[in-house]
Amino acid sequence: MDDEKRWMVAYTKMHHERKAVERLKALGIECFAPVMREVRQWSDRKKLAERLVVSMTIFTKVNETERMLVLQDPSVSYYMMDRGSKQLAVIRDEEIHAFRRVLADSEGPVSINPNLLAPGDLVEVMSGPLAGVIGHFSTYRGKGMLSIHVEALGYASVEISVDAVKRIE
Repeated sequence: MDDEKRWMVAYTKMHHERKAVERLKALGIECFAPVMREVRQWSDRKKLAERLVVSMTIFTKVNETERMLVLQDPSVSYYMMDRGSKQLAVIRDEEIHAFRRVLADSEGPVSINPNLLAPGDLVEVMSGPLAGVIGHFSTYRGKGMLSIHVEALGYASVEISVDAVKRIE
């Protein structure tokens, strides 16, 4: 039996991400649904709300026994498979840390690009709330983007100023 805990991506039924996370946390399983806080505009007011970055997806840090327990949750459908090896997709701790940091500290909206991007220059953010984060720099519609690679999903990208990053050689 494998007791090593690894980050894995579990798919849920539509709109069941938060319920699944609540139930799994109650069982002592480390997990989260990737959310961003953003201001939403209604006709009469603005409100700070949470938006799921990746719908129908939760991240779980589990060993083999806990992985099977997660699959028993009525909201969880199955685990993500690695595109190349057809094995369960495992996400490295460093990728989860960088992804969570981008979600928590970015000043702009975070989006997931499921298409594998051609890697650009490797950069480190030198200033601002994302200082110290390492990722790939690219442009999209004329704006600078910092992309953090989460191998199983693709890239989490956020707009960033060219002045805030330094190329790593």
